[in-house]
Amino acid sequence: MNKALSRRDFLKLSAASSALLATGLPALAQDTEELLVYWRNNPREIETMEQAFADFSAANPSFSVNFQQAAGGLEGDARLQALFAAGTPPEVFASVFHAGLVDYVYRDFVADLTPLIESDALDQSDYFDVALETFTFGGKQFGIPRGGIPSPLFYNKDLFDEAGLPYPPTDWEDESWTWDKMLEYAHALTKREGPRTTQYGIVIGSILSWNQWPMLWGSQIFPDAAFNYGLTREHNFRDPVVVNSLQSMVDLIWKEEVAPTPEVSGGFGFFGPFNNGLAAMYVHLGAYTVANNAEFNWGVAALPRGVPSAQQRSTTFTGPFLIGNGSNVEGAWELVKYLTGVDGQRTIMQGAVVGTSRQSLLEEWFGAMSPPTDELLAVQAGGYKHGLESPNVRLVGWGEIATLLSSEFDLMMLGERSAQEAVDALAPKLDTLLNEIYDNNIDKARQVFPDFPE
Repeated sequence: MNKALSRRDFLKLSAASSALLATGLPALAQDTEELLVYWRNNPREIETMEQAFADFSAANPSFSVNFQQAAGGLEGDARLQALFAAGTPPEVFASVFHAGLVDYVYRDFVADLTPLIESDALDQSDYFDVALETFTFGGKQFGIPRGGIPSPLFYNKDLFDEAGLPYPPTDWEDESWTWDKMLEYAHALTKREGPRTTQYGIVIGSILSWNQWPMLWGSQIFPDAAFNYGLTREHNFRDPVVVNSLQSMVDLIWKEEVAPTPEVSGGFGFFGPFNNGLAAMYVHLGAYTVANNAEFNWGVAALPRGVPSAQQRSTTFTGPFLIGNGSNVEGAWELVKYLTGVDGQRTIMQGAVVGTSRQSLLEEWFGAMSPPTDELLAVQAGGYKHGLESPNVRLVGWGEIATLLSSEFDLMMLGERSAQEAVDALAPKLDTLLNEIYDNNIDKARQVFPDFPE
């Protein structure tokens, strides 16, 4: 009793005492350990996670879950940082806001799970290899996969049938499925009445961190070292292949006129005209559970190759459960094991944007959707085989980088700049920003990665 209380213990005790006084119960009746889970305000995810928490607490009565939500993006990250600054880190959180796991590792927000995994001999053979590699840095594993999806091409089967067109292939190895073939389809599926477009051939949804378009041509916006170590002074935006890929994407709107403008697309909400049956194809990060609410037959296919000789790659979004550094790590580990286990995954995958990372549950998850399960499984497997994790998960300072990219590329998306003009304006500013981030984090990089190149 003489041991000094930490700020975190004091806040927990105060909260528990207040709650008990409000119910008229004696404070000594409170004997559970409270685990703080911090999450984004996504209604579908919240509903299924609350059910999983209730099931966990019923099976583990010594634990209770304090489930707190915040807005996504930079606001959610700011509140997360405030929790750590106040000495009250959450037991469990994830890279569901703006920054990603590497950024959290560099800021010492996440606990190293390697000793816990080894102590429990945790079986991780059910996860895709890419999922585990995504959360491993310097030989240490910092997250357990909670779900994962590659970025596919969604399409409206009814509109394809009406136009008499074959469906796009699910095989990522199919060299005939090229950007030019997709463009041919997009023109055939676009309808106009006078000056008004009544049906679009394709919709450009999420920009996928700007990296998806170069990856169709076999390139990417940062060198491999950036994705390996989270830190780099270099970028590839000056590469003609990258510039051409961005221009090809923008041309769908302003030259080919087969895709809606950002203003028109935004007027339809999150999924643009696709979910309203007014677009035939849709490039998006892969929110299958949301697309499944569409009132038409839909499918998923491999993304097209920029050219037949280029192996197209998919942006993968593999979400980890993370444990806050300085929190109740042992209690958090019990919760994480449940949430990533078969029972927990079966519950939360129903509302998760990223579904499940457990390969044994994919068929069950896909079984509730309208496309054939074998079609979905083929696109999932090929997307992961040729996948690269989104830059927001793998780069330090992604919030600043993404803000700069958006500010310089907005005029390109509005058709007021060519891709080359946008890159010319962006490149020197990005050079400066990357050097600042590098200089501020190089010492930490050498601590995290013993093999960090000099």
